[in-house]
Amino acid sequence: MIPTRAQPASPTAEQLWAAPMTSRPQITKQFESVSCDICGSSANEKVYDYEVRGVLISICRCLLCSCVYLNPRPRQSMLGEFYGNAYYSFSFDDSKLAPPVGFKDRLRLTVLRRHLGYDVIDPSLTVNAPWFVTAALRTSVAVPTFKSGGYLLDVGCGAGEKLMEFRSLGWKVRGIELSLAAAQAGAQRGIDIDVGPLDRVPYPENQFSAMTFYHSLEHLPSPTTALRAAYRLLEPGGQLLVVVPNFNSLERKIFGKNWGWMQVPIHFYHFTRPVLARAVLSAGFSLHSLGYSFSGQSIGGLAEGLLRPASIAVRRVAGPFGMLCALLGTGKALVAKARKPVDPRLPSRDIRES
Repeated sequence: MIPTRAQPASPTAEQLWAAPMTSRPQITKQFESVSCDICGSSANEKVYDYEVRGVLISICRCLLCSCVYLNPRPRQSMLGEFYGNAYYSFSFDDSKLAPPVGFKDRLRLTVLRRHLGYDVIDPSLTVNAPWFVTAALRTSVAVPTFKSGGYLLDVGCGAGEKLMEFRSLGWKVRGIELSLAAAQAGAQRGIDIDVGPLDRVPYPENQFSAMTFYHSLEHLPSPTTALRAAYRLLEPGGQLLVVVPNFNSLERKIFGKNWGWMQVPIHFYHFTRPVLARAVLSAGFSLHSLGYSFSGQSIGGLAEGLLRPASIAVRRVAGPFGMLCALLGTGKALVAKARKPVDPRLPSRDIRES
């Protein structure tokens, strides 16, 4: 009988996680390498490195168009594991539906009523700010201009908090979301939310008056595909609103790879003003404004885990700091407002050329 050599046992999970990163090919099956979605180039340079589940992944900058993106990134089949069930937008926060009490909230409502057509807003909820101040904030307030009887679709709507607000402001609303649990939570509030990728749900062409991407475009595997789908689904003259973290913000430059809105590995793209403008224009839209939001909690999250006095101080500074950065042109989030041309034969309008 010929002796045989015993085959080595398969490594245990503990041994696999303890192995050097270069010897973990099984784990990399959770990730995929990609090229730049904006221009298609695979030439890039590393900006930041991270270790996720024992795998080295990087935020890279395209050497051709300067788009910043995650590479490698989680495969679509693995995204549920990285988001989990506790992701903030997958459930309702009833406190956000309460009447506004802060100055910043009331200032936002003033802009909506004065400049964006929302006459339904109670004047008692607004502030007596100079007209030129509120007019200057139009591009920073991430809300489309009101259209009576208009139909609005929010892409990546989570459980539909934004849609609840828009419905109260007079829009007919619908959402689309990849998370079934989030869609079910929205359904409990009477919000119609479809489940699936935007380019695969069979909406009729020219269906919507407005489409919004509130901090969702950066999560998608192909922003260009999503924007082209939005162009097809919007009626002529329909509005596109995109809000994404600003990679060139002062906050990101201060906190670097630890900035709160890096959100590795679920933020696939990190937009700058020129790259977002290029993506919107390439989809066929006319770009009407590209401003900076003064909302958001990208540094407010630093308050978590601090002692109470320090936590209160950070939260109080976060709001004014964000507003100051927006006014100085280095705000934490970009707000792009665009329209589908009424006549597609006309060239797209670029605000940077006006």
